[in-house]
Amino acid sequence: MNLRLCHSYWSKPAQKSRWGVAEQVISNIWMAATSVSFSKKIGAKIVLHTDYDGKEALGWLPYDEIFLTLENSAFHPAFWASGKTLAQEVEPTGSIHIDLDVFIKRSNTICNTLLNECDLIVQSEEFGREIYHEHLKLVRNALTKSRNTELLSLLDLSRDTAYNCGVIGFNCKKLKHLFIKGYFDIYQSVILDNVCLERINSKNEELCFDLVAEQYWLKSIAFSEKAKVYSLLSQENEQRDAVEKHYTHIIGKAKYEDDIQGKVKELLMQIDMNLYQKCIEITKNYI
Repeated sequence: MNLRLCHSYWSKPAQKSRWGVAEQVISNIWMAATSVSFSKKIGAKIVLHTDYDGKEALGWLPYDEIFLTLENSAFHPAFWASGKTLAQEVEPTGSIHIDLDVFIKRSNTICNTLLNECDLIVQSEEFGREIYHEHLKLVRNALTKSRNTELLSLLDLSRDTAYNCGVIGFNCKKLKHLFIKGYFDIYQSVILDNVCLERINSKNEELCFDLVAEQYWLKSIAFSEKAKVYSLLSQENEQRDAVEKHYTHIIGKAKYEDDIQGKVKELLMQIDMNLYQKCIEITKNYI
């Protein structure tokens, strides 16, 4: 069985200038092109789940298949990982989702054998993110108000760890189902809570509700189910592991900075000059 990778691109957060960054579509095109190019280079099949605007922006890239899974999404754009979650809901077990800003440059960095030996694969484990912890308290308060005692018991405030989901792949149907259902339930509780909604509608702070719903919840459910989890990068030696495994993930809004985008363009130019030239032409439409 060939390695199946998956991208998701929900255009709404980019159009709403997530993190206060304008013109995100252009940057996303360059990163997606580079990620797809590396994926094809290692012999993987890669598919895209998106909406109509996303298909217009990325549909010309050499994906094996494109699905309009996200066209009718009614999520608030502050929950950008909802696109990833909706994509995983319809993807087969064994498919591995990678973010647009993830570049896998060597074929054995992620392989079928590795996934078959675990229930879940993630990029890495994260510890002690104080801003996440503050939002976790607000999420728990929202769950208390909505009387979701099941999620409350699992989303443990004392467990100060989460999974970075730059790479995420399920090899256990039950775990996948519990994760997706929990993400949706957390979203519903948060979006109906006036305190949380006020924070979401404020443009003066970094929001982490989505990261709680995705990364903290995933760690909680994996712990509860005693899942066998493989972290691609170790928390203690993350940078070393990334270099040794020829793996790159451009984290946070730094991906939109000019110097980082310049490096992405140089990388694509080195591995696929034709795609590089086409990117130049396509991105002119978004200037």
